[in-house]
Amino acid sequence: MNNFLQEAMAKANEKRAKRGLPPIDEKAVENRLKSMQAKEDSEEKNRLERIAKQSQKTKDSTEYYNRNAKEGSLASKANMVQLYNEKHEKKS
Repeated sequence: MNNFLQEAMAKANEKRAKRGLPPIDEKAVENRLKSMQAKEDSEEKNRLERIAKQSQKTKDSTEYYNRNAKEGSLASKANMVQLYNEKHEKKS
């Protein structure tokens, strides 16, 4: 990987020299790659945490609404409506 990057940097510096531009700094490129990798890692970690939280919320909600009757039965559905109405009842 490093060999490939060094070859690419050499080619890029040759092209920049033809245009009269200063050469690319290797440390700057390495720092940029490290920061990009760190950002990708943190984004992936955040994504996995959000998925885990959502999965837990879904599981908790399902357990809350299906705790009194067999899952999928008419009684469980009626109980689910009753629990929802109790939870979201308007306070007059």
